[in-house]
Amino acid sequence: IMIRYAYSFLFSFLFFEIFGQVVIPEGRYQIDESRKIIVVNKLPLVSEVSGNQINFDGKTFVYQGGVFTPQYGTNYPVRYQGTEYSLYFTELPLLNITLPNLNMDHIVSDADINGVIALSDPIPNTFYQSNMGIRIRGASSAEFPKKSYRVTLKNDTYSANKDASLLNLRSDKRWLLLAMWNEELKLNNKVSYELWREIHSLHYQASEPEALSTIRMVYIELFINKQYRGVYAFTEDMDRKQLKLKNQSGGGELYKGDSWGGAVTFVHVPDLSG
Repeated sequence: IMIRYAYSFLFSFLFFEIFGQVVIPEGRYQIDESRKIIVVNKLPLVSEVSGNQINFDGKTFVYQGGVFTPQYGTNYPVRYQGTEYSLYFTELPLLNITLPNLNMDHIVSDADINGVIALSDPIPNTFYQSNMGIRIRGASSAEFPKKSYRVTLKNDTYSANKDASLLNLRSDKRWLLLAMWNEELKLNNKVSYELWREIHSLHYQASEPEALSTIRMVYIELFINKQYRGVYAFTEDMDRKQLKLKNQSGGGELYKGDSWGGAVTFVHVPDLSG
C-alpha cells in the first residue's frame, strides 16, 4: 500500500512539474467570455507555480509573458486555443448571479426576478450558493448606467425567504449591492459609515450591545450571468434589525427621508404636530 501511494505521489508530482499548471478550483474564479476577462480570488503560492500555464475547469491557459509570477492588481495576458484573455487576481469575494433564460435588462425596480446567487469568499475559504430574487434598488440612482440591486435569499422552491449570514455580516434574508457609480474612488459611503460607527454610540447600547448605529459594507466583484459588472459594496440594510429596535409601542422609531427637505439637509425641523 505504501508503495502504491508513493507511486501515486510521484506521478502527481511529475505531472505537475512537466506540465507546469496551476489549477484553480471551481468557484474561485469567473470568466466573462464577452469581454475575455478572467477574475480569480485565489492567489497561487510561489511554490505552486512552476511554469506559464494555469487551468480553469479543465482548460489550460498559457501566460504570454514568460515565467508566470501571479500577484494582485496585474493584468496577465493568457491565451486559450488562440484567443487572448485578461487575467486578474483579486483579494475580494466573487459574486455571480445567474438568471436562467433572462438577462440584466429583465431586472426591474418593482418586482423580484428569480435566479441563483453564488458567493466565493477567499478569507475564510468559503462558498455559498442559494436561490434568490433580485430587483433594482434606488430612486435617482436607478437611472445611472451602473445599477444598484437588492437581493433576497429564497428557499429551494422560491416559495419563501430564508436568512443567512454572509461575509461576516448579520444573518438576514435581504442584501444590498451598491454600484457606487457616482463615487470615483469607491470610498465615500464605506468610509463614512465606518467613521460613524467609530465616533457614535447608541444611547441604549448598554441594553442592546449588539445594536449597530449604521450598516457595514464589504467590497465584492460582481458578475451577472458571468458578465463582469465591476466592484460593488455588499451591505446590510439600515432597518430596525440593525438598530435592535423593538417592533412595539415605545420600542423606538426609525425615520427615512424621502425628499431633500429641511430635515434631510439639516436646515430646519419640520412641524410634527400633525
